[in-house]
Amino acid sequence: MRFVIVAAMVVLLSACGVTKDTAFTGASPQGMVMIGLETGPDEAGFIVSFSRINMQNGHLEKWSGSIVEYGRKEILKNKGSRIYQMAALDPGEYVISSYSFQYGNTRHVLCTSKGTVKFNVKAGEIIYIGDYVFVPSRRKSIQRGFNEKPMREALAGYQKINADVKVGPIDSADYVRGRSLIGERVCGGYYFD
Repeated sequence: MRFVIVAAMVVLLSACGVTKDTAFTGASPQGMVMIGLETGPDEAGFIVSFSRINMQNGHLEKWSGSIVEYGRKEILKNKGSRIYQMAALDPGEYVISSYSFQYGNTRHVLCTSKGTVKFNVKAGEIIYIGDYVFVPSRRKSIQRGFNEKPMREALAGYQKINADVKVGPIDSADYVRGRSLIGERVCGGYYFD
């Protein structure tokens, strides 16, 4: 049952992803986040989740975010290189709330609740939050900084996107982890500890 729910969430959230055919201008009601992704030596596919955060109480807002995915096929095709992914988001403050990966026969979800990346999304604007290397076997991500030239080259491949790109700023934030309706510890949750 849990697998069915997770699969349904991935399908729903994947609909928020940005393709080469996505139209976006400075007049768009949503904003976009752009992230550079590469994998460590594990070659495991992974998903990065973004969630809106309420900075007054540290809680994540439910169903408020989007995901970007770096699948194993893409990793093998782009071995040793970085790819840039974008996600459309409603305006607000967001964090990288988790990343998940397939390691062996198990799917792992790692909450980034302490010292995660926080950024602000504005309507009609693209915010580039930097380049990251994910190392699933060590359960961590490493921020590699901002590489503006390759980011702009990747953005040129999106012919229907015509909006300003803002490089950062990013900040650090903590969020409160909680429990699901059935009591499992989760990144956001309905009930907070």
